[in-house]
Amino acid sequence: MPITAIRQLRNLSDYAVQLSNLETRSDKSVTVLPGEPDTPANMWVPWSPDGNDFQNHRLSVGLWPPGREWCIWQASHGDGDFIRFAAGTDWSNPGTVIGGQAQTGGDRILVFDLGANPVFSMEEFIVKVPPPPNPAEVVLAPSYNGTTRTIFYEGFMQFANYGCSKPRITNVLNENDFPIRLNIGNGGLASALDLEPHQSTTNFAGNNANSSWEAWGPESGSVSNKTNFVVLEVFWECG
Repeated sequence: MPITAIRQLRNLSDYAVQLSNLETRSDKSVTVLPGEPDTPANMWVPWSPDGNDFQNHRLSVGLWPPGREWCIWQASHGDGDFIRFAAGTDWSNPGTVIGGQAQTGGDRILVFDLGANPVFSMEEFIVKVPPPPNPAEVVLAPSYNGTTRTIFYEGFMQFANYGCSKPRITNVLNENDFPIRLNIGNGGLASALDLEPHQSTTNFAGNNANSSWEAWGPESGSVSNKTNFVVLEVFWECG
């Protein structure tokens, strides 16, 4: 049975709306006044396929004033596996399928709009992550190349999902006080680019910013005199 979690409540009505979980009463009820922004919630939508003990297996949405109430649950019937609702406090077979993303499973925003049909809908809840700084600092840690024990450095730049599907490199800066030999991905150090201290390059422009990096530092294979790390500054844009 997929778990559907309500993570936010959005109130588009002119009334105060309260959401409560009558199955897990330890969940904190959420009240949203007219005009307030989306408000955090943390409730699982209860399963109630047959209405058994329904008063303890439903979400309650109350409207104040004028004192109206709805119930929300999820169930699989002949029309599919959906989140459902009904006016009042009693179970309904099969119940009205909620608007929007009504399928069960996943994190949702519950939207209440008294002027819509249906009055309830669901939207996917996506955690909005702020973009990384620009330029982004990438630290390459020391590693070793097989039996020769030649030191090289490797690291990875990973952009979280913040709304840019294709972050692209525009420029790369050697932030170190020593020269390095640098390459992107698994291109190999034999064909890498030499960069002097604090030198920048557009040689990697256009590559996906979600990339691994490899570099040689100044130690020339000396394990005892290795540098602790190599630091790059990667400039990027949303492609």
